[in-house]
Amino acid sequence: MWLLKPVARAGLYLNAKADIFRGKFSEKTSATYRSSREGSVWIQVISGSVTVGKVLAQSGDGLRIEKGSKLHLQAGAGTEFLLFDLT
Repeated sequence: MWLLKPVARAGLYLNAKADIFRGKFSEKTSATYRSSREGSVWIQVISGSVTVGKVLAQSGDGLRIEKGSKLHLQAGAGTEFLLFDLT
């Protein structure tokens, strides 16, 4: 189980400053993410489901959170997602 693991950027180009993390959970898990930036956070769900606050995102869904300095995440078993912390 990973809480949030940084993603290598080889071959990836973003036209923004961003920290990119990969979340992968084998069992149901709750976590808190604290943004170090003043921009927005994008979460892209690869598999499973993630709840941020009261919003549920499932496989293929993306969430944009404006100025989310502290996010409460709940991930279901078998969940994998990417988290982009943008400026």
